Amino acid sequence: MLVSVTKLNISNTGYERPAKLEKIFINTEKIISIVNYEKVKDFLLREGNDLSDNSFSLVKISSGKQSEEDLIVLGSPEQIVSSFRVESLPEKEVILG
Repeated sequence: MLVSVTKLNISNTGYERPAKLEKIFINTEKIISIVNYEKVKDFLLREGNDLSDNSFSLVKISSGKQSEEDLIVLGSPEQIVSSFRVESLPEKEVILG
C-alpha cells in the first residue's frame, strides 16, 4: 500500500545546507524500521532552520537486493505508523435476485 509521508530534504550548496520538506509516497511493504531521529534537531538548530521544533524519524526502506535507503521523515514513529492505518470499509452485502 502506498502512503504519503513528509520527507526532510537537505541540500549541500557548499556554504550552506538548506533543508525543506517534501511530500512523497512510500510502499509500506518495503519499510524495514522506523526509529526516532533526534540528531537531526541539532543539525537544524546549527543551520538556523525553523524545522528544529518538530520531531523526526529515520525510516529504513528496502530498495532491492541487499540495498536499503534511509529517509528522514517528519513525525514520531508513532505518528507515522498511525498515519498508515486505514479505516476498515463496511462489509459489502451480496444481493441475490
